[in-house]
Amino acid sequence: VIGYLVIGQHFTTALTLCAIGSVTDLLDGYYARKYNCVTKLGALLDPLADKLLVATLTITLAVVHLIPLWLALLILTRDSLIISGALYLMHRRLSPPKTWTRFIQMSTEMSTIKFVPTLISKINTGFQFSLVAVTLAAPVFSYTDHWALTCLQLATGATTLGSGLNYLKRLRPSAQ
Repeated sequence: VIGYLVIGQHFTTALTLCAIGSVTDLLDGYYARKYNCVTKLGALLDPLADKLLVATLTITLAVVHLIPLWLALLILTRDSLIISGALYLMHRRLSPPKTWTRFIQMSTEMSTIKFVPTLISKINTGFQFSLVAVTLAAPVFSYTDHWALTCLQLATGATTLGSGLNYLKRLRPSAQ
């Protein structure tokens, strides 16, 4: 829905829905931890939903020329690399017979494999969320050509590249 609103250039409504979604996501996570209601499925789906939101906004903001194409491609490539790498590692850890049913069951059993984000990855996630939020707000508050937005784009690009290279290095089998 937010992506559709961005394409239609209904930025105020898209920004409002994005803000509501962000607040409810934070509250959901807070209450799940506070009342010990964290589930394996929720631990898997929550970050995937966040990635889907960032990807949707990245694509649609690039389509309406608010995010440069090179940056959108860099963000999407990095996130695709992370998801593909995670699926590869999970597939590699799955013992025979390797079936879709067993793979999906393993996907919800988060204890079987841990993905520990690095500092650069955490910084990049913050930059990516900031980029889509600030860029979505830019046409609402009339600052689409502001130098600070360009700086945020460059910083997001740099951390995206650094994080992507770091993930590639971590995926490479270690030499023994």
